Amino acid sequence: MGADPITARGGGSWNQAKLWRKLLKKLMNECKNVYGKQKRLKFQYDAVSYSQNFDEGGHKDEYPRRQI
Repeated sequence: MGADPITARGGGSWNQAKLWRKLLKKLMNECKNVYGKQKRLKFQYDAVSYSQNFDEGGHKDEYPRRQI
């Protein structure tokens, strides 16, 4: 039986990894060309919304816990 040409040369896994990286980079570039560069979304809280994250809730629970 003949030797596998990829492994017979040695470094076959390195060559495969290089090809995969090249293919992945090409696909990513194609996606950028199709969809264009994505703009980063910027979202900022207003003061009221931000303060509600830290509200201690001095009111009764809307959904009281069931007692067992």
